[in-house]
Amino acid sequence: MRLCGVAMAGLTIFAFAGCGSSATLPTASYSPGNVAAEAMTMYDANKDGKLDAAELKKCPGLAGSLAEIDTNNDKAIDAGEIAARIASYTTSGTKFRDAPTRVVRRGNPVAGVTVTLEPEKFMLGAIKPASGVSNESGEVTMQTEGVSFPGAQIGFYQITVSQKTASGKVLGVEVAPSNRVNVVIDLDK
Repeated sequence: MRLCGVAMAGLTIFAFAGCGSSATLPTASYSPGNVAAEAMTMYDANKDGKLDAAELKKCPGLAGSLAEIDTNNDKAIDAGEIAARIASYTTSGTKFRDAPTRVVRRGNPVAGVTVTLEPEKFMLGAIKPASGVSNESGEVTMQTEGVSFPGAQIGFYQITVSQKTASGKVLGVEVAPSNRVNVVIDLDK
C-alpha cells in the first residue's frame, strides 16, 4: 500500500563507508540525460519544460529535494537541473548510504511495519528497492535487494508501508551523496 500520512523530521543520512567491497555493491548505471528526459515526460503535464509545485506533487522524491535541485531559484525543476543532480551522483564517489527510518503512531514507536523504498520510475531501473521492518523502537534498517549490508543506493524513491495511515499523502525521498535524511512515518497523519 502507498504511504498514507507521513511526517518528515530533520533528516540524518550517514555515509555508509567501509562495509563490504565495492564488488558487493549493486552497480547503478545512471544516465543523467535519460533520467531527466523520463522525469519530464512523466510529470511535465503542461509541457512548459519545467516541473512546478503542482506537477511535483506527483513525484514526492523530486518535490522533497526541490531546494537542492532548483539551482536557478525559480521554484521549479527543469531537465537540466535533474540531469545535473543525477550527474553529481557519479562524481561524488558515494554509491550507497544508510537511510534511517522510524515508524510511529500517537508519538509511540510501532514494531512490525514493513517500509520499502521503491525507486521512482523515472530512475529507469538504475537502482534497486530497499526495505526493512520496524523494530520495537520503531526503527527500520533498510536493506537493498542483493546486498549483504544495510543501506540504499543513491537515487530517488517513493516510500510504501504495510499498514494503513490516516491520510493519502505519499512520501518520497532522495538518498543523495550530500543530503542528510531521517524519515519519520507517522501512521496517524
